[in-house]
Amino acid sequence: MDRFWRGGLAAVSVVVAVSGVTVVLLGEGLDRAEKWVSIAGVVLSVIFGAAGAVLGFLHWRHSEATRRPPATGAGAGSSAATSTAEPVPGPDLRHARGVQVGNGNTQENTFH
Repeated sequence: MDRFWRGGLAAVSVVVAVSGVTVVLLGEGLDRAEKWVSIAGVVLSVIFGAAGAVLGFLHWRHSEATRRPPATGAGAGSSAATSTAEPVPGPDLRHARGVQVGNGNTQENTFH
């Protein structure tokens, strides 16, 4: 199936599912329908929260694995920059000049 038909089938499936749930909840009455919706909300929030935590953990593990420098042999092109585990400090922006705006006006950054 091509993309158009899969998208259409998914949209029709969603409409049918929401319509079915609406008919069932209307038949239950207001009090019981409110209880069902509360239970479904808790279950869905737990499922999506757990999925988000797992995806966040996997993303963190992937970013940690790609951040590490590759292991090299002894003396094979090693330098002081790759052997230290400390982060490289950023530039000092206290007296930086900004980009030119209009007729030669510049922005002066004064951080204290």
